[in-house]
Amino acid sequence: MEKLLTIRVDDVYLAELLPPYFRSVKDFIALMSTEQIELERFQKYILRVWNNLYVQTCDITTLRYHENLLGIFIQPDDTLEVRRARILNRYNTMLPITSVSLRLRLDTLLGTGNWELSTDYPNYTVSVTFLNVAESLVYEAINMMIQMLPAHLSLIFVITDTVPETRTSLPISGTTHTEFTLTHLTEFTGGTIA
Repeated sequence: MEKLLTIRVDDVYLAELLPPYFRSVKDFIALMSTEQIELERFQKYILRVWNNLYVQTCDITTLRYHENLLGIFIQPDDTLEVRRARILNRYNTMLPITSVSLRLRLDTLLGTGNWELSTDYPNYTVSVTFLNVAESLVYEAINMMIQMLPAHLSLIFVITDTVPETRTSLPISGTTHTEFTLTHLTEFTGGTIA
């Protein structure tokens, strides 16, 4: 991942910043070479702190902190990108939800063209078809919709051509087409899909 902040201390030599009459003193040259090492170490720490301010560039320790804060359970086969997407998805949950904002959220989480959304207003039904999406992101999208959509809506999820993962505890692992309807939030354990 690209670093958001770049500090170029390797272009700065502390010995060159000394007044000319100190540059020839061996003690000052030795002192500045030691301080140069400390300055480079400081640069690494500042860069790490800066990158940890953003979920897209944070290290694993900070990623775990956000997951614990949001109550996200890590699956053994989750990649760092899936974990980052899951955290960003949880932070970006805003209510009330509209059709436009739901479409934007699905685009952000799954990518444009990887899902289809249809609504049947007279029957209070929202149908989502997932196309070529990793299972962990499908479950994150389902979890997001369970939390965001009003309880009176029936949710129909159609999962086609999921990207196979090693997860075996989930009912759709390795499938090419699965369809299920969720009419009550209690159909899933605790209303959440891990």
